[in-house]
Amino acid sequence: MNRWLFVAALLVALAAGDAVAQDVVYVKSRTAKIRADKSASADAKEVPAGTALKVLSKEDKYYQVQLPDGSQGWVFHVSVTDQKPDEGGGVLAGTGATSGITVAEASTSASIRGLKPMAEDYAKNKGISPKSVDGARKMEELAISSKDVDVFLREGKLGEYAEVKK
Repeated sequence: MNRWLFVAALLVALAAGDAVAQDVVYVKSRTAKIRADKSASADAKEVPAGTALKVLSKEDKYYQVQLPDGSQGWVFHVSVTDQKPDEGGGVLAGTGATSGITVAEASTSASIRGLKPMAEDYAKNKGISPKSVDGARKMEELAISSKDVDVFLREGKLGEYAEVKK
């Protein structure tokens, strides 16, 4: 009987530890909009990638968060992650690993740019034509502003502007 009580107490402690770990999320895109309320049309201020946000609650597609300066607001759930960002060089920083960003979460303005030597070696080893590699380099030179991405999302009713189906 004591053994079961111990196991139950251990499970409760582990669950509480997970809950505490989930109380903080981090901005994963270049910036995230912290809005006055959970509406894509609400006034917003932008916070940079990596900013730690304390989660106060979650409703629909938004987290209610507290910023490091103590102010509060709402952030679209896709803009944040519970994974603390690496301290140096970005998500892929020479590891060859993938970012884990899904198509639904990606935005052109937040894409990781630059063909690293590892990627060039990969392309060469896989027989990808120099013309294709050159095309990828040219695409990297294109810049899309956060404002342009926001207009695209709003007009297409995508991301935080998507209509909620009930």
